[in-house]
Amino acid sequence: AQKYQMRLIGPNCMGFYCPETKLSFFPALPTESGPLGLISQSGSIANIMAFSAMLKGIHFSKSISYGNSIDLGFNDFLEYLGDDPKTRVIACYVEGLKDGRRFIELVKKIKKPIIIWKVGVTPAGSKAAHSHTGSLCGNNTLWDTIFNQYGLIRVYNLEEMVSMIQTFINPMPVRARRVAIISGPGGPAVSSADACEMNNLTLADMTEDSKMQLKEYIPEFGSSMSNPIDISLQSTFDPVLEKKTYEIVGSDPNVDMLLIYLTMLTPRYKDLIQLQERISKPIAIVSALDVNVSQDSFNKNVQRSFIHIRAKKVPSIINELNQNGISVHPNENLASKALYRIYNYYNNPKKSVL
Repeated sequence: AQKYQMRLIGPNCMGFYCPETKLSFFPALPTESGPLGLISQSGSIANIMAFSAMLKGIHFSKSISYGNSIDLGFNDFLEYLGDDPKTRVIACYVEGLKDGRRFIELVKKIKKPIIIWKVGVTPAGSKAAHSHTGSLCGNNTLWDTIFNQYGLIRVYNLEEMVSMIQTFINPMPVRARRVAIISGPGGPAVSSADACEMNNLTLADMTEDSKMQLKEYIPEFGSSMSNPIDISLQSTFDPVLEKKTYEIVGSDPNVDMLLIYLTMLTPRYKDLIQLQERISKPIAIVSALDVNVSQDSFNKNVQRSFIHIRAKKVPSIINELNQNGISVHPNENLASKALYRIYNYYNNPKKSVL
């Protein structure tokens, strides 16, 4: 290869997935291109990410599985995706690096969200990584310092990776971190407040005008007009209540971002897209029931009581939400973490993206 100036990827990898050119790990993968560039040291993770992304309507510009990196390595692909005009967000699975200085220079230069799942952070994980790809994983405290200093988005598992990718498909710029929580179920409103504070967000103090407007729609019993806003079970059967609450709270000048807790994703998601066209604020939705599980599994009495979305439509709906700066998460911890990551990304002085 060196004799004929041929560059190599791998060994121990899956190679490239590029929908635009129909180059793929498997024939079944989508041929529709999107904004995500993935770099994975693990071929299995690259495959799992490809199928997980399908379920959430996430499409790739390129996906690269590079394995033991005998020639081309992580930094080469990071530099490529950083310059690639078809890649808007970069996600990475990394076991170890060979050139830390070059990595730091690259992340200082790249003005795109970089999401990194860094593994091998414990003695057991480091030993497993060395056995898997021959990687030396490095000091976890040093990695944390680099992530914090350069505004990189750290994740710890596949579920969190998918959540953060959604979040940064088209993130709304924000200067402050005052969040309003809207929830139909009462218990999750309290849990969401905990999650927001644990993820360095502050609960917004809405204006008196907003509170007076809410009183016109929210019932006095079984609800709360203070933040978190508990719109009660009635919201399930009253679309006007839900829509008006979104509009009043989302338009409040003291609210920088929204966390909305739903029992399940419903066709009312269109109200949020219409609202987003006016307010342009980060919005994170929690769907307590897995969005990809078919509601046909419920008995007919439940199906008649709740307006649901069929599972086959979910990927395109989530894609539409993501394109409008609205992400969908399986729990309130990931939703609040996503909102804080947006704030941190736009307000990290090393990034200068605003």
